[in-house]
Amino acid sequence: MLMKQKKHKSTFSASQATPAPKVSLRQIEQEVLAEGREWTRRRLQQRLQQLADKHGEISPLKPKKDEALPEATSGPSERFGTD
Repeated sequence: MLMKQKKHKSTFSASQATPAPKVSLRQIEQEVLAEGREWTRRRLQQRLQQLADKHGEISPLKPKKDEALPEATSGPSERFGTD
């Protein structure tokens, strides 16, 4: 009889478990798409780093003073024909 009690206490019923929150298909889709974007971002970063390591070049963060874009010489009204 003692064995039955121990066996009964250790038995776990699925009905006693906390129900898992319901996840919508939309939520699953959003999570998978986010994972895909993150994987793509990491892969791109990895390949670009390999390319930079191979060529030894680094893209400048800021253009040099002599490479700066020329300032616009005309205002919006001149470009679009309005006054």
